[in-house]
Amino acid sequence: MSIGLNGISAPGASYPIRTTPSGSTEASAKDDFLKYAKMTPAEKIREEILKKMGLTEEALAGMPQKELEKINQAIKEKIEELVKQGREKVVGAFADIKA
Repeated sequence: MSIGLNGISAPGASYPIRTTPSGSTEASAKDDFLKYAKMTPAEKIREEILKKMGLTEEALAGMPQKELEKINQAIKEKIEELVKQGREKVVGAFADIKA
């Protein structure tokens, strides 16, 4: 289940419902935020790529080594592509200065 403000949630954000000791349920948005905030940029990119592939880290843990290597290679290539795109957008934006 996904909960967002006014029916709108951040891309890829999900807020699982959990039961509190009193028996009520509440979203763990704070926990999700803290987990996301502690992630490195590479971890955030990896998570987003896995999500687009319909996978999770838990699903990867149970995969055969060959399949895992293929997926990790695809993720590596996607990250390299994103880095290259980022550099192309920045170079020459104001001035292309090299020391």
